[in-house]
Amino acid sequence: MRRRRASLVYLVTRTARVSKCSCSLMHSHYSYASLKSLQLHYFADASTSAALLWRRVYFRYGVVTYLKTVSCNKQIHCAFLFGKGRLVPTKTVSVFRLELTAATLAVKINGMIKREMQSEDCEAVYWTGSTAVLQMISNTSKRFPTFVSNRIAKIEVGLKPDQWRYIGSKLNPADCASRGLSAKPLVSSSQWLTAPEFLWQVEDRWPSFPCQLSLLPDEFTVLSQQTYSVHNRDENCTTLADCFTRVSSWYRLKRAIA
Repeated sequence: MRRRRASLVYLVTRTARVSKCSCSLMHSHYSYASLKSLQLHYFADASTSAALLWRRVYFRYGVVTYLKTVSCNKQIHCAFLFGKGRLVPTKTVSVFRLELTAATLAVKINGMIKREMQSEDCEAVYWTGSTAVLQMISNTSKRFPTFVSNRIAKIEVGLKPDQWRYIGSKLNPADCASRGLSAKPLVSSSQWLTAPEFLWQVEDRWPSFPCQLSLLPDEFTVLSQQTYSVHNRDENCTTLADCFTRVSSWYRLKRAIA
């Protein structure tokens, strides 16, 4: 009973701290007519940092979305728009698959947000810290296992490979969802609500793609196309020479061959 009371007090304390946090919204004096550009930025990340829930250990992955606006006088403003985190059992999936699943979730959230905004022409930019995911998205000819190919097909619907960008783990705000974040750092200073600093700058100052790419994991290895020929052999099948030795007359030979 004491443990339950202590856990309840701890939960209420954290909830009170979270209620104090605030995030930047889009300026009210901005109108769509005065905006030069409107972008949706999706950050996806996954981690093997374990989370304990109901005596079971889970891995985490998450996606966070920001709305970036640039006015006609080149004023940049970023606003927190949407965030989502999920838990998965540790025994069923690896971190590489979690990264790919997080990227698929980002594409799914993009469709939902654009339907709510009623703006299909809004530019979408996706960020991930997995070079393996970027290699698979940019691939156009190789074949991957079923788990990978199914999710790549969902990602490629209506998207271009150049919409995906690389971001390090320290700069990725979705790292807060994949690794977890307590109430105090969330309220004090967190790029989860304020967006990364580089997003408030021009595109030339965004993180660049790494020069050296890591090798694909074994579970993402490309399937090689192999051709097999099947020959069905019938043991009771006889050749024409056998028919000549077994049949004594020409009339019976014609019936046997026919």
